[in-house]
Amino acid sequence: MNNSEIDIRIAGVREVPGRSRIDRLEIMRCTHGGIFRTVRPEEITVGLSVRFDTKGSDMLSVTATATYSCIRSMVKRRLLDYTVETLFEIPGMDANITMADNRIDIPPHLMTLLLSATIGALRGMLAMRTSGTALADYPLPLINISTLVSRLTYGTESPRNPFPIANFVYN
Repeated sequence: MNNSEIDIRIAGVREVPGRSRIDRLEIMRCTHGGIFRTVRPEEITVGLSVRFDTKGSDMLSVTATATYSCIRSMVKRRLLDYTVETLFEIPGMDANITMADNRIDIPPHLMTLLLSATIGALRGMLAMRTSGTALADYPLPLINISTLVSRLTYGTESPRNPFPIANFVYN
């Protein structure tokens, strides 16, 4: 199969309920003022982590988690953890993806496609989840997919395990 010709389809996108939570009290404390201090936008940080997993012989799962935090009383407080899973159907997946030693090796051109779709889904679902909250003004920032793929492909961390990929601070 040519590198530019991969049969792939999105089989599903879902929020992972057990790994998604929004702390409305902490958001109010960190963003509204009143009896609590108001957090400046640059004090809200956004982290991102991803995980790749196989689900059968032709299915690949990409899980992405966005984490919003702020510092209050010298303690890092989690405001939001939001996780989505995108399930991809890739017939003949073993021709493009290799698995060995608890590691999934995905070619950069395919990883770029998978991450673009997953982060796009995360961005949209996160916007819907935070609408009506103080975090509605803090969408998931733009992410350089090429840098992300390079770090996952050539970095020292294993893409099999979740780890922070990007930390963003609003200015």
